[in-house]
Amino acid sequence: MPKTIINIKEDILVVTRQLLHEEGYEELNIRTIASKCGIAIGTLYNYYKSKQEIVCEVLKVEWSMMLRRIDQATKSNSCLMNNLKIIYDELGILMNDVHKIWFDFSSINSGKNEFYSFKCHKNELLKSLSDKIIFLIKGSELCKDKRCKDYELIADAICKLFVLYVYEEKMEFARLSCIIEYMLN
Repeated sequence: MPKTIINIKEDILVVTRQLLHEEGYEELNIRTIASKCGIAIGTLYNYYKSKQEIVCEVLKVEWSMMLRRIDQATKSNSCLMNNLKIIYDELGILMNDVHKIWFDFSSINSGKNEFYSFKCHKNELLKSLSDKIIFLIKGSELCKDKRCKDYELIADAICKLFVLYVYEEKMEFARLSCIIEYMLN
């Protein structure tokens, strides 16, 4: 009788996330993931075509959890700069938790299709964060004249600044806040 395994997909993601954090992307391999999950390699391939696909799914899950935390934390806060700091801090937690795979993946010699797929996936995630920033900007007191500014471009710039500076770990939010306030005024 075949062994019934519950939550294989979830187990694969949990193990992959743990291995990414402990060993990094380059050391990650399908055999180790399958072994730690207690499944055959073929079973793993029934759920995911490649390690890149698993990593993209891990990032997507982590990103969704980050957005939910941001929603909860910004729901009752009306100060835009406090809300943007929440986003900046949550992005820092995400980058630390998934071992900076966000940037590391693009420098790894993977197939062209996997890289293109990851780039599209990454752009989709950035867009979701940028949309959240637009929403916060438009609801803030700093957004006095909604007709004059390209808030979509400003939100996109803020989002990309956050990702870059969080990754480099070189910039405190307080320094960035001056730049953001200047863009909004």
